[in-house]
Amino acid sequence: GFISWDTFLTGVPDTNPVVDIKPSLMATLAYSGGTTGQPKGIVQTQRNLVMNMFNHLLELEFTERDRVLLSSPLPHAAGKMFQAGLLKGATHIITERFDAVKALELIEQERITATLMVPTMLYRLFDAIEQHDFDISSVQTIVYVASPMTEKQLKRGLGIFGPVFLQLYGQSEAPNLITRLTKTEHSLDPDKVHRLRSCGRATMMSEVKILNDAGQTVPPHEQGEIVVRSPYVMERYHNLPEKTAETIIDGWLHTGDIGKMDEDGYVYLLDRKNDMIITGGMNVYSAEVENVIQQCPGVSQVAVIGVPHDDWGEQVVAHVIPDANANLSTETIFQFCEENLSKYKRPKEIKLVAELPLTQYGKLDKKTLRKSYWREAERAVN
Repeated sequence: GFISWDTFLTGVPDTNPVVDIKPSLMATLAYSGGTTGQPKGIVQTQRNLVMNMFNHLLELEFTERDRVLLSSPLPHAAGKMFQAGLLKGATHIITERFDAVKALELIEQERITATLMVPTMLYRLFDAIEQHDFDISSVQTIVYVASPMTEKQLKRGLGIFGPVFLQLYGQSEAPNLITRLTKTEHSLDPDKVHRLRSCGRATMMSEVKILNDAGQTVPPHEQGEIVVRSPYVMERYHNLPEKTAETIIDGWLHTGDIGKMDEDGYVYLLDRKNDMIITGGMNVYSAEVENVIQQCPGVSQVAVIGVPHDDWGEQVVAHVIPDANANLSTETIFQFCEENLSKYKRPKEIKLVAELPLTQYGKLDKKTLRKSYWREAERAVN
């Protein structure tokens, strides 16, 4: 299904086409991942696109000497990194799919200096490194996106690679760069280690606020919706004017993410608005429960969802992948939750599983995870 570049160019004139491009014209029409509902067409203008590339160059500090490994789909975050790297003349090695051992082979053979991965990919990479002997000394930057890494796994990665990690928090409506946690901020200093639970501070080209339901900025450490203003926030949703008006208010993109900000400007993701579980009239953020269970010895990965319950509306259910060779029981996890979570936040059911469903972009697919529980329900809330 592929043809060579030379074949493609056969018979094409050497002169450039005459195209009148204005900053306000549509440059891309990208569709959201759709893990929380129907995918929406996201319109970005030429200006949006260029400003986003410039901020990638500022935040990632690419040079023409970089050799970048990309193993995730280019329509996702990797594509934005790819475009920015090309502007600087960096070399890119692109694989059809991710394989941890193959990635390590390429890092060694190609002297890879930078890569972008989602946390799930990195966890598999860490496992492979501990089982094989590869030269990874060339790696200077590991960008991780799509979801936060657990503090336990971050400490593990820092022990393997050193201070090379850079976290980007963004979404398709504001690609990759709402906040960033820099390499130096990935610190194990006891006075700063709590920042590993954050997604960093606003990037050089973004402003970030936390708003309550009344649209007011909340004080430090209070929960609310994360909103962002930036020159690369999308122009609109394609053919969805009402949804656009709900999402962009007075120039601020309402992300649908719940978070808090400390007095130093570090943003802490708590959950998606529609990932909130309402059990017995109490709000439970699934990410908070996941963060606690992740600290339980023997836990590799965890996903928490709300499922229908006749009395409480929803009940908290945790799906847990144990560490390899760990002798982990549900009783151990229940006990850990009893010691570390308020009663109404504790899972009523814990399932040990071999794997969790992922989207094609490597993100945890809670929509699929919920399906079997909500199949008989009239709506996805109870």
